[in-house]
Amino acid sequence: MAFEKYWAQVPAVPFTANGKDNGEITVDGACRFKVGQIVVISSTSQSDLRVKIKRIPSYNIIIVGPSEGKDKGNIRARIDVSNYLLTDIATIRAEEQNRPSIPKKDMDQATFEEEPTLAWRSHLVDKCGESYTDTNRFPVDANFSANIDLKNPNAEGLFVKNIPTKGTEASFTFPNKTAFYQIRVRNNKDVLKIGLNTGDITNGDYWTLDFGNTYSPEVQNDFPDSYTLYFESKHKNDVDVEIRYWYFI
Repeated sequence: MAFEKYWAQVPAVPFTANGKDNGEITVDGACRFKVGQIVVISSTSQSDLRVKIKRIPSYNIIIVGPSEGKDKGNIRARIDVSNYLLTDIATIRAEEQNRPSIPKKDMDQATFEEEPTLAWRSHLVDKCGESYTDTNRFPVDANFSANIDLKNPNAEGLFVKNIPTKGTEASFTFPNKTAFYQIRVRNNKDVLKIGLNTGDITNGDYWTLDFGNTYSPEVQNDFPDSYTLYFESKHKNDVDVEIRYWYFI
């Protein structure tokens, strides 16, 4: 959830290392916080401490300083947080608060890529402002599988499947690791029905191949093991189907 003029509340996040006297706090996911945000540091042995985030130099480090007094606006000011320890269940949290406005000239400077690039920055960055690279990859969620050998099948096979009776389902199971195939009706001038599963042809879920034509997939595939096609001849008995295939061994 984003807010136009406010920073959202951040529930208590536990320290993953003891606080340091230079204002350094270590947590998982530092970039859920913002520089300039007022936060509260707590533990079971210390009083709550209101501080201001001065820097977030990495994904797990937050640097804090005074939130009031003459140094509250000093980005380099630091505050000692070394009394906030892991053993005392130290945490850092932020309440919902006003979001400070940023002058346009500052926004322009922040989004301008300096020399030698000299261009308005338009490439993607992560929550911490780091550019996406080979080592800082853009987050995706996908399932992908591939057979890197699909470029060069190293075996070829040919089988002639006879359909003795029209309207009766016959099937052919390809060898495992089949990558490509071709199908053609050999002898009778007939129409061949082809289905992907047993019973599909009876249910009307099939495609047709006319006598004299050849069917093959449009692209090479990584067919599953025991890949099977189902056939019926439409008009005639004793129809031979030529099945040519390429696979890996």
